[in-house]
Amino acid sequence: TLLLADFVTAQAYHAAGGKSFYDYNSGGAREPKVSFDRPGLPQLGAMGAIIRWMLAQGLSFEVASLVDLHTHPRLLHDYDCIVFGDHAEYWSAPMRLQVERFVSNGGNVMCLSGNTCYRQVRFEDDARTLVSFKNAKDDPEPDAALCTVAFAQPPVHRPPNAMLGVGWTYGGFDGAPGTTPTPYKVHFPTH
Repeated sequence: TLLLADFVTAQAYHAAGGKSFYDYNSGGAREPKVSFDRPGLPQLGAMGAIIRWMLAQGLSFEVASLVDLHTHPRLLHDYDCIVFGDHAEYWSAPMRLQVERFVSNGGNVMCLSGNTCYRQVRFEDDARTLVSFKNAKDDPEPDAALCTVAFAQPPVHRPPNAMLGVGWTYGGFDGAPGTTPTPYKVHFPTH
């Protein structure tokens, strides 16, 4: 079993140097590129609880990062199960392709994250810079399949539920706090 720790999403939300992929903590103007070489990277957070739980169950596992999943195309070849948890929202196309191949070859996935593989990103500078324009019209990438939008959005059209069976877009969030929840709608009942 391979546990994949997510340092990618932490970078997207991390505002060291004054900028992140979000307006709310970037002085009202988010940045489309952030560096892994900034100080104060957030710690593992909930991943620590997952590690403690797996150890308490007596499970044998190794740990790699989601960045390793991007940079090492054969990372999953020696495993029969991969686990990701916490908040693994930001993925590159090569990361997703590797997991899809793993599953199509009989591998098992345990997803303990509520927003897995929601937004597509790219890496630059030997995977030291993370790129997310979040809008197709702002992204200068000429290959539409690599555009940094939510995976379900055009021009990518690869919703997370096509890989995981579930996705954030339909069912992950049911309105603002204090509102009356609506019943969930099943979108792919034969999956």
